[in-house]
Amino acid sequence: MFLAAAVRCGAHAIVTGNARHFPPESVNPYALTFSPRMISCCDNSISTGT
Repeated sequence: MFLAAAVRCGAHAIVTGNARHFPPESVNPYALTFSPRMISCCDNSISTGT
């Protein structure tokens, strides 16, 4: 369901802690980037969960 929502809204990335639900063969056809951790593009002071 999350992959469908990401594709529908034109997302460029999926950021999640649950990598097993997004294998490369599921996201590659839609040109989505997968990030297995929390990241911030605007504020480097936010924890990355590591």
